[in-house]
Amino acid sequence: MNLWRLTLREISHRRLHFGLGLISVSAAVSVFISTTILLRDKSLRDEDALVRMERQQKEQIAEDQAARAQALQERRMELENKLGTLRSRLRTEFAAERGKLSDQLGKRQMELEGDLRETQVILRASLKEREFAVAKAGAELQDAMRKITKGLGFNILILPRDQDLNRFHLEGVATAVMPEALVTKLAGSKIVTINHLLPVVTRRIKWPERDNLEVVLIGTRGEVPLAHRDPKKPLIDAVPKGVMIVGHTVGRRLGIKAGQEVELLGRKFKVAKVHGERGSMDDSSIWLNLGEAQELLKMQNVINAILALECNCATVDRVGEIRTEIAGILPGTQIIERGSQALARAEARNKAKAQADADLEQADANARKTLEDQQCTAEATLAAQKTANEETLAAQSKRDTATLKIHEDKNAELITAQRVGDVVALKQERENAAALLQNERISRGILRAQNHRFADILIPLVVAASALWVGLLTYGNARLRQAEVGILRAIGLKTGQVLGLFLGKALLLGLLGAALGLVAGLAMGLGMSNRGIEEARTLQLFEARQLLIAAALAPVIAMLGSWLPAILAARQDPAAVLQEE
Repeated sequence: MNLWRLTLREISHRRLHFGLGLISVSAAVSVFISTTILLRDKSLRDEDALVRMERQQKEQIAEDQAARAQALQERRMELENKLGTLRSRLRTEFAAERGKLSDQLGKRQMELEGDLRETQVILRASLKEREFAVAKAGAELQDAMRKITKGLGFNILILPRDQDLNRFHLEGVATAVMPEALVTKLAGSKIVTINHLLPVVTRRIKWPERDNLEVVLIGTRGEVPLAHRDPKKPLIDAVPKGVMIVGHTVGRRLGIKAGQEVELLGRKFKVAKVHGERGSMDDSSIWLNLGEAQELLKMQNVINAILALECNCATVDRVGEIRTEIAGILPGTQIIERGSQALARAEARNKAKAQADADLEQADANARKTLEDQQCTAEATLAAQKTANEETLAAQSKRDTATLKIHEDKNAELITAQRVGDVVALKQERENAAALLQNERISRGILRAQNHRFADILIPLVVAASALWVGLLTYGNARLRQAEVGILRAIGLKTGQVLGLFLGKALLLGLLGAALGLVAGLAMGLGMSNRGIEEARTLQLFEARQLLIAAALAPVIAMLGSWLPAILAARQDPAAVLQEE
């Protein structure tokens, strides 16, 4: 009986088992071959990369060295050209400066002589013009200051005679009343000591619609013009009916804004304006139209005070004159002057007059001194310029010599520094290149070692898995062929022949797996290495020793995996097997 024929028929009968084993063995061989090729490819590529990197570094260093030498030569020529240009320029400038100073000295001498004569005539004429201009400016300043001080506001208060002044100064609000007709009477008189009459009512009230906040209510109808004078621009604008103006503190505390509608004592008003902070009782006040305020306070046809502005024509005893004149017109009243504002007005007028007088005197003194100074300056300037010209030429000559010396030394230092810098830079570049190459070699060696360690783990695992898989397939095959093995043993096949039947199949499986694995491994290795068949270094990827190992590895894997199941199958008692069947 031919064992090989039995083996081939067994393979033909159980093609799936044989195919699975063949795939396992081929996979192990292909993994071994492809891994070996890839590791070899990695080593070759690393060597090529390091050689290429070293060659590029040498070429780069050579190019840098040549470029630095060329740059040094160009720099030397550039500095020499600049030095020659500087030397020529300095000589030209020195000659030009000598001629220029000589011409300037002659012209300056003629100009100074003419200026001295013209200055004497001009200053004498301008002195009279200056006196007139200063006098005019003083008058304009005094008038301007008078207009500015008008902005200080009302400074005269006309109060009822029964007003307690102590209480007024403590509370800041008048409580006594007088007929509103008094302001009309005063405006119709020929009073000359005051201007800008403003009737007002004032009262401290609690605002019931706003949590009883205490405010000062001020009512005014606008200024009353004096009948015997031309109308003047009012110091403050009249408050229209239905309108309220709010002080800063009241507006901030109650959150009132311009344009808002508010209610006061049962009547609605539109807020026209919220004043900015003034730092006075105005911040806690609200303003209404005089008639509406009189209605709210039930003070029809009466007022608390008349505000006025003293006239600029008042003398030093201005309050006495004002009181005398008003007493003759309104006998039932008393007069108070707001001292700080009145004093500011008087001081402003005095300051304007004093400033005008001082300016006039200063103008006279300045004119005389200017004439004297001009004469002295003209005489000294000519002598000083002669000396200065000589010193300028000497200093310029010295500076030019020093400048040339400095540039020569600086050029030499620059050339030396650049040469030394080039040497140091090239040395550093070589050291950096060597260090970079060494680091690259080390890093690639580390990575290559890691790949080898991984392959040392992967290949044994794949081989062991393949052998185990073949063993399992062989064991399963032996179990399925128990009856067949029993019959073969019964007809006279020996144990060695049965063992050879299984191991022969394993040998054939290994040989076919080796062939397929070699082809697949070569294809995978070349494909993953991205190398063409025609490349010069492609043949270096293959080693005969590794191919032989792979060819021998496949049968060994198949036979080792089949050995134990084959022994178990060969040692079975044929009588026991046939009895079971």
